[in-house]
Amino acid sequence: MMIKKDTTQTLRQKDHVKEMRKKLRELGITESSMYSKKENLGKMKNIAWAFFSFFIRQRDFKKYGGKCYTCQKVAESVQDLQAGHYQSRGKAATLYNEINNHAQCRACNHPAIGNGKPRTYSYNLNQEYGEGTSDELYRLSEQYQKNDFWWHLETANKYYEKLKAKEN
Repeated sequence: MMIKKDTTQTLRQKDHVKEMRKKLRELGITESSMYSKKENLGKMKNIAWAFFSFFIRQRDFKKYGGKCYTCQKVAESVQDLQAGHYQSRGKAATLYNEINNHAQCRACNHPAIGNGKPRTYSYNLNQEYGEGTSDELYRLSEQYQKNDFWWHLETANKYYEKLKAKEN
C-alpha cells in the first residue's frame, strides 16, 4: 500500500516559501542558493540562511568596521563578506547561533583556502566572549536540534524582523 503525502501541508509550506522569498527581495537580499530545486525543507533552510547570513554580515560590518573576523582584511561592502562558522553549518544546534557566526572574507571562509581558520577563530571567540567560549560552542554543537521546515521558517521570520528593525 502506498502512503499518500499530505498535500495540504506541502501546499502550506510552498506558500511560506513564496512569502519568505518576497521578504528577501523586499530587503534587497539576493542569494543564488535561495532558488534551490530541493524540497520545501531545503528551500526554507536556504531562505532562513539568506536572512541570517545577511544579518551576521551586516552586524559585523558595522561592529568591526568591515574587517574579517579571522584575518582582519577590510571589506569594501557587506557583500564582500561571508557568514563564517566556528562550528560547521552541518551542526544544526549552532547553525543560527550568533556567537558561532561572524563575517569572514571569502579567502578565510573558503574550504580549500582558509577552511574557516579555526585556530584563529577560536582564539578570537575566547578573547571577545570569554575563555571557554569555543569549547562551549563545541559542546552545544553536539546537542540534538530538530531540523524541520517550521524551525527554519521561524528562524527566517526572526531574522527578517531583526533586519527590518535595523532599517528603521
